[in-house]
Amino acid sequence: MKTITPELARLMQDAVAEGLTSLPEGVLEKDYIVTSALHTIAHLSDDNLTLTFCGGTCLSKAYCLLDRMSEDIDFKIAFTPNAPTSKNAQSKLLSGFKKRLTDSLVETGFHLQEPVTARNSNRYLSARFLYHSQFEAVSSLRSEILVEVTANAPLAPTQQQPIQSLLTGLLNRPMEPAQVLPCITIGEALAEKVLSMLRRTAQAFAGESREPYDKMLIRHIYDVHRIVTRQPEATRLAAEIFSALVRRDVEQFGEQHPAFAISPKNTMLHTLTRIQTEAEFKAYYQQFVEGLVFDRHKTSFASALDSFSQEAMSLIRVIADDEVGRF
Repeated sequence: MKTITPELARLMQDAVAEGLTSLPEGVLEKDYIVTSALHTIAHLSDDNLTLTFCGGTCLSKAYCLLDRMSEDIDFKIAFTPNAPTSKNAQSKLLSGFKKRLTDSLVETGFHLQEPVTARNSNRYLSARFLYHSQFEAVSSLRSEILVEVTANAPLAPTQQQPIQSLLTGLLNRPMEPAQVLPCITIGEALAEKVLSMLRRTAQAFAGESREPYDKMLIRHIYDVHRIVTRQPEATRLAAEIFSALVRRDVEQFGEQHPAFAISPKNTMLHTLTRIQTEAEFKAYYQQFVEGLVFDRHKTSFASALDSFSQEAMSLIRVIADDEVGRF
């Protein structure tokens, strides 16, 4: 099963012992394993399908914007101009990609925990891969690698960005081969994080989620704060594409969450108010920060929520009142 070498384990122990990081060895280990998985997935694009790295792990590894561990691997997948356009043909292409994804990671030592979840004609894929840890379990981390791939083309041009492990950054020398990935822009990531936090939380409030509420969604509040304070120019692109992202979410999730489909603007506004006033969100944030954030100052919930709320209100206002209910 996939694991790290004894030499890497020793270097991680030394980094912690020398005070180079406040994170435990198990976090450095999982980050390295995630980086290894990214190297494998990076080569799976072909003449019909292209992959774009996205999500919090992208913001952390490619843009160095987040002072936190991000353990999920998220990619967008888009059809090239050469790809067939029929739904059945595209579903077959995505099915083939699903097999390439699992086979490639298994060949490098990962163990597929359970059958891949595939929805909407393979346009959404979710897979969990096990690895063998050399260290004690970290309560704030899952024991597996979660890979999610969604057939949504980026709305803005991608950017080629190098990625690296936390260990490489701590030791200031390369601990893995160099790798460059096509990445989502920071502005698009910002818009998606605001929308994801509000839509998915609203769906949970309505009792219409397929799974229990994911408390780790609170990461989006921290991430939005980091983006708007460190890359404020990203807010311009976020505003330009937010309405298009909302339309796409209504098309994909409207049947699961009718209130959002009828009035996404009002639904998001109501959800934002509840996040601001209900105490459990502060508790979720504190647990998240204590386990996964290595920023020495550890941004407070009040500061992060203020940044998130301001950006969310700015983006929600982009949706004109006469558009409500017409998505």
